[in-house]
Amino acid sequence: MIDLVVLVAGKNEKYGIDILLSRFIKLEIPQITYDIFVHPLRDPGIYHNGADFLRPLATQYSYTLVFLDHEGSGQETTSPDAISIKIKTDIERNGWPDRVEVIRPG
Repeated sequence: MIDLVVLVAGKNEKYGIDILLSRFIKLEIPQITYDIFVHPLRDPGIYHNGADFLRPLATQYSYTLVFLDHEGSGQETTSPDAISIKIKTDIERNGWPDRVEVIRPG
């Protein structure tokens, strides 16, 4: 089983997270195996169907992280906390109980 799958909204986020995770020695964390996917519908896609995107991966990965921006998500009138809770709840209900974290949009 692969340690981590990360879902992001764009290639810049993918690149940044890849660089961060590859520096495990400097971060003083164990080396982990991971894959990073860019949602084809970007921030709104993560909000509306990130759980559907991740569902088939639940048996292949131990944990998942999800990143998105508040601006551009289509949910600008919703609080970042409410967005994070909604996404996390949806993903947990779709095969990832206690194995997901949503990085709160800012």
